[in-house]
Amino acid sequence: MSDDMKNPYNSPANVYDTPGFTERPKGVMAIGVIGIILGGMNALAAFGGMIGFAVNVFFKEFFQKLMIPNMNPAPGSHEEVQLKMQLAMQAVGEKYLVAQFLLAILAAVVAYMLIRGGIGAIRQVPSARKLFIYGMAVGIIQEILNGVATTMVQMETFGIMKTMAESLTANNQPGAEAAQMVIMGSMMLGVVMAVIWIVLKLVYFGIGLKILNKPSTVEYYGS
Repeated sequence: MSDDMKNPYNSPANVYDTPGFTERPKGVMAIGVIGIILGGMNALAAFGGMIGFAVNVFFKEFFQKLMIPNMNPAPGSHEEVQLKMQLAMQAVGEKYLVAQFLLAILAAVVAYMLIRGGIGAIRQVPSARKLFIYGMAVGIIQEILNGVATTMVQMETFGIMKTMAESLTANNQPGAEAAQMVIMGSMMLGVVMAVIWIVLKLVYFGIGLKILNKPSTVEYYGS
C-alpha cells in the first residue's frame, strides 16, 4: 500500500484533475441564478397581466362601482376632477388591453425559457444552452416592447394627471400646487425607475448571450 493511501491526512486528488472533468465556465452560475430569478418575476408579471385582462373584460362594471361609488359629483368639486381622472385612466387601460394580454403571454413564454434554461445551465444539461439563448433573445424583444408600451401609457397618463392638477389649481382647491408638484415628481420618478430597470435587464441579456456563446461554454455543454 502506498504512503499516500496509508496517510489519512493527505488531501484528495483535485477534482479538476479528474479525467473527463470540464470546469464550469466563469459566469455560467451567475447568469443561471439571475435568469431563474428574472424568469420567476416574469411569471408573476404574466399572471398579473392575465388577471388584469380578465378583470377588465369580465368584471369591469363591478370594480368601477367599487372604485367610483359617486358617479354624479357636484360640478367644479374635487370629486368631479377625481372622477374625470379615474374615467380617463380607465379609458387608457382599455385602449391597451389587447397589448397587455399579448405582453402577458410573451412574459409567460420568456419565464418558461429563462427558468428551465437557467436550471439546465447550472446542471450542465446539453440542451439548456440553446434554450437559455432563445430565452434571452426573446427577453430582449420583450423588454423593447415593454419599453414602448410603458412609454405610450406613461405619456397618456402624464397628460391626464397634468390636466387634473391644473383643474385643481384653477378651482382654487387647497394644496393644489403642492399636489401638482407631487404628482409630476412621482410620475417622472416612475418613468426613470422603469427605464433603469429595463436597461439593467438588457445589459444582463447582453452579458448572458456573450457568456453562452463563448467557445469554452459551447464545449462545456457539448453543443
